[in-house]
Amino acid sequence: MPVIFDEDGAIKQKLSGITIDVGGGTVEVPVRFHNPDPEIGDMTYPIIIIDRVDISPAYDRAQSGWGHYPYQVEGKPAPEEGATWDYYAEFPLPYNVDYQVSTLCRTRSQQSQLHGILSRWNRIPPRYGFIKIPRLNGITALELVGGPDHDTMLDTNGKRLFAMHYLVRVQTFFTPFEIQRYEHVRSIHGTVVDFKTGKQRLTEFDDRS
Repeated sequence: MPVIFDEDGAIKQKLSGITIDVGGGTVEVPVRFHNPDPEIGDMTYPIIIIDRVDISPAYDRAQSGWGHYPYQVEGKPAPEEGATWDYYAEFPLPYNVDYQVSTLCRTRSQQSQLHGILSRWNRIPPRYGFIKIPRLNGITALELVGGPDHDTMLDTNGKRLFAMHYLVRVQTFFTPFEIQRYEHVRSIHGTVVDFKTGKQRLTEFDDRS
């Protein structure tokens, strides 16, 4: 999946699968992106709407150097277990991807249920949030930057909706650099000399021995 779409898919997956009590039964809360713009008349409630609002470099997490590239390389095969090669590149650049997450509900009861569920450790907690991004082969931080802010609005039929708005930040990495494939070092040829005695200590090292 292309860069940034991976983050979009991860935040949608993070918020999917939520069910709440509605009218004596349960209903799964759908998750949609704001763009392309959803038609309010086509939506059912409650609903969660995601809008990516900003992408910015995270200079406080940046570091320079060159070495092993630990993330999935798009369009290229991953090294198999026991492979004698891997990918190397300049260190990837850290970025923050900010999303506004909004919930729209018909009743205060539905809103309260969603508020409680989204506050749990595996959704959008006030602290220690996390999110799994497939391209990074692991888990990264999900930060609650603002909210939840409460609001009311009207749908196209003039019916009231109860809204909550969260601002969340996904800490991720992108790389504009060329990623190259290199074979692992298998042997080193040369001479190591003890400066005190002048004696030769090593003429060859082979990791297969």
